[in-house]
Amino acid sequence: MRKNLSFSYSSETLLKVLITPVSLVNPKFVDRSKPLSEQGLNIGTYNAVWDTGAMCTILGARVVDELGLTVEGFEKLAGVGAIKHTTKHFVDIWLPNRLGVINVPIMKGDLPGNIDVLIGMDIITLGDFAITNFGGKTVMSFRYPSICTIDFAKGNKQENT
Repeated sequence: MRKNLSFSYSSETLLKVLITPVSLVNPKFVDRSKPLSEQGLNIGTYNAVWDTGAMCTILGARVVDELGLTVEGFEKLAGVGAIKHTTKHFVDIWLPNRLGVINVPIMKGDLPGNIDVLIGMDIITLGDFAITNFGGKTVMSFRYPSICTIDFAKGNKQENT
């Protein structure tokens, strides 16, 4: 039986942007036979925005450089109003629930302000993602693996069979 890993992020106000910390490491330096804590790796903690409108995960250029990620290919990155040519890299991403997503193909892109990472649907669809705004407070929750269907229209959880 798989362990359920989940986290929630809450705010005292309504949020227009969902930002959580994530940890990143260059997978080329990871020895998978040992715990990360014993390897002395350059593990950076970065601000990640969760974006259901993005198909893939994107890292800012500064993060790609800090982690020493190598170019693994070239891709077209479609954004609002433009298509840009960019580089493809791989990274290990550790979400706040301690879920490690290993060797994630990411694109290098331009991200605004203090945003280092854009978490796209390639990661969001690994589990269940919910946002509520009850009482003027935003709560975002993510769990892995998916354990049931959440259907707000039915008013309860429907167990998958």
